[in-house]
Amino acid sequence: RITFTSLATGQPVSVAIERDSGIQYVVTLGERPSTRIVQPRLDTLTLGREVDVKTSLYAALAAEGVPRRFAAELDMLLGGLMDTRRDISGGERLQLLWEEDRREDGTRVGPPRLTYMG
Repeated sequence: RITFTSLATGQPVSVAIERDSGIQYVVTLGERPSTRIVQPRLDTLTLGREVDVKTSLYAALAAEGVPRRFAAELDMLLGGLMDTRRDISGGERLQLLWEEDRREDGTRVGPPRLTYMG
């Protein structure tokens, strides 16, 4: 996201570039232009869900509002034990915990991180 700030006359004052991580790079214009990096104020939330698999792992995660990116992580974690596409066919129950960084307005910053699977 790019934000431009200007005076009422239209003269630019600053330009801020915000990355997905929430970090802002701000350039302030004037007689002596300056730059600064602004770290976001974030809260780390721990979320959890118990997921009942009825047809597929991907469908179960989507139905419960669990980040879909975890399906690939679960495939990788369980891959040494089973073929998740063939061996998980319904009736399984997963317990998941993950962390998300959020801004003060509640928007997520960066990817969620899977911390527990049972």
